[in-house]
Amino acid sequence: MIKYRNFSFGRRLNPPMKATITLLAALALAATAATSLAQTPAAAACESSSGKKHHEKGGNGPLASLNLTPDQKAQIDVLRADLRTKVETIHSNAALTPEQKKEQIKGLRQANRTQVEAILTPDQLAQLKKAKADRKEHHKAGGEASPQASPAK
Repeated sequence: MIKYRNFSFGRRLNPPMKATITLLAALALAATAATSLAQTPAAAACESSSGKKHHEKGGNGPLASLNLTPDQKAQIDVLRADLRTKVETIHSNAALTPEQKKEQIKGLRQANRTQVEAILTPDQLAQLKKAKADRKEHHKAGGEASPQASPAK
């Protein structure tokens, strides 16, 4: 052990301090394990009928199944980039209260949704509305399959 004046490097912790650190480490480990276990059922509920999780589908979320043309994809990408820039500007505005930020972002998203829907063909718009209704029903049921789809016991 190296001593320098009244401080020694490599000094051992006294037993009460060691017990406190061990207890804190154990609590942190338990909290981490509990959090990861709590998230597992929610992740299972996110599986679609194809067996893939929503975030693994790729593409443009609900727009991915609409067979968008390259021109439509480009227009929507521009709208999304513009929305992202505006939302970041609102988030960084310290003069706004959190409630004002929330309301402004909600309005921007609604306007963006309207612009995206204007780009879609009537058939694509009908598919999108059906997908939204299906998703709403799925979430209302708690992410579980409908009782009709369950096998009889």
